[in-house]
Amino acid sequence: MSGKRRKSPRESESERVPQLLKQAFDTFAQASKQLEQSYAKLKVRADRLAKELAQTNEELQRQLAEKERISNFLNNILDSVASGIVVVGPDGRVALTNRSAERLLGFDEGGAEGSHYAELLGGGPVGSFLCGCLESGANAPRSGEVELHSPGGRSNYVLNFAPVLDSGGLRVGSLLVVQDVTRLKRLEEQAVRTGRLAAMGEVATELAHEIRNPLGSIEIFASLLSRDLAEGENRKLAENIVVGVKSLNAVVSNMLTFTRSVEVHPESLDINALVRETLGFLEPVLAAQEIELRQDLDEGLPALELDPELFKQVLLNLAQNSVNAMEGGGTLSVSTKGVQTEEGRRVLVMRVSDNGCGIDAQHLPRIFDPFFSTRRGGTGLGLSVVNQILEKHGGMISADSEPGRGTKMTIQLPLEPSGTGQRPSGTK
Repeated sequence: MSGKRRKSPRESESERVPQLLKQAFDTFAQASKQLEQSYAKLKVRADRLAKELAQTNEELQRQLAEKERISNFLNNILDSVASGIVVVGPDGRVALTNRSAERLLGFDEGGAEGSHYAELLGGGPVGSFLCGCLESGANAPRSGEVELHSPGGRSNYVLNFAPVLDSGGLRVGSLLVVQDVTRLKRLEEQAVRTGRLAAMGEVATELAHEIRNPLGSIEIFASLLSRDLAEGENRKLAENIVVGVKSLNAVVSNMLTFTRSVEVHPESLDINALVRETLGFLEPVLAAQEIELRQDLDEGLPALELDPELFKQVLLNLAQNSVNAMEGGGTLSVSTKGVQTEEGRRVLVMRVSDNGCGIDAQHLPRIFDPFFSTRRGGTGLGLSVVNQILEKHGGMISADSEPGRGTKMTIQLPLEPSGTGQRPSGTK
């Protein structure tokens, strides 16, 4: 009997293995293909994301560069402002300052930010003003004026305070603006002084003429009386009348000389050489009174257009006042320096200072008035004449003094040839 032979279990197993392998390879191939497709899609997406990220980074870099440019531009503007700017945060620490604030308030360059305002300003006038504004808590601007005294002289500042508010009206900081009005203050003082001198000059001229006429008659009659009287006590009295009238007439003549307009005959000269020559006249007087002379002269100064004789008179008057203030000896210091003003002009700053008795604060505003003197026997015309001469040269003079510590006279003259009668800009 014929028929198919049944496969053994071993043979059936061996035939099933290739089929399983084939199915496994097919599944692997299919999975690989799907993986390749997914990878391709992922790569496309990654490339798109990378491109978008690159564009975003480029835009971010552009925005950062623009913000930095604007920030630098604003910082340059702040540093170019002549007024000092100080921004204080809610915690009282300084958040921002500009160069003018560092210069006016004496901060270290870049060292103020992050420090508490009380540590920087202490208990001085500016610190007291800012403290009062901050402690008031009022969201309203305030202003004030303070005067500071330093070895460099007297400075006048106008202070303006304003709160920095957010959109909701909450204070997030405080702004202090410091303006140096020293030059304006000095010009105002000089304008007042000039007006006062002009008025007093007119009165002095009228009085001098009114007094001089009867004085002449008194002198003539006293001379005739003296001639007619015999030798004796009465004749001596008549002669004393003549001497007294002549003395009074000399005072009246000085008044008329003072009220006359000063005529300037400028020459191109070396100001330092003129200073040395003029001070040389005083060397015997200084030596006799045990006064040391110190000179600090800027050798880089250009020639100035000045009247040499009038300027010698200025120096001699100022130096003689210093000598009179140092009866027990001391130091007379004279310096010259070329200074650049904020307006870009060049001016000569000359200082004549001493460590003598000084001048009381109540008398200081009047020392340039004619016939006002703090010294017994003084005529009170020296500084008035100095002021007149400097005005004719386009200059100005100011005084700083402290009783018991001395006086400093500061002269400013334009270094550029600008003619006479023009006041120079003040310095910081």
